Amino acid sequence: MSLRDFTSYCADLTAHEFTVHDAQYSGDAFGSWAIDFSSQHVSLHRLTWDGRDRWPILQEQRPNSERNERVTIEDIRRMNYVDGVVAKSHLDSNKWKDRWIGKGEAEQTLERVLQELDN
Repeated sequence: MSLRDFTSYCADLTAHEFTVHDAQYSGDAFGSWAIDFSSQHVSLHRLTWDGRDRWPILQEQRPNSERNERVTIEDIRRMNYVDGVVAKSHLDSNKWKDRWIGKGEAEQTLERVLQELDN
């Protein structure tokens, strides 16, 4: 998706009364992006566009009891730069788990994502 599509998703989530907490676009990674959002009735979720596979992924936060990375932020601060970047990357990726993947082109709409949040 393009940067325009990404900004449109951010605006549309806001129009549906969601709060966007973080939004990152990576044009270098096939146009991949991630938007962290929540509302009064929906806990923190992440909507990711996988630019390589070309499908949206709705993710929810993984409970601490399910996380397999035990490195702490304090541990990362004591590491050299390269090891710290790798450890932080693993820690961040372990924070989320997939809830739904829109593999079919007809499913790749914000409305379909919002339906999944109601399930």
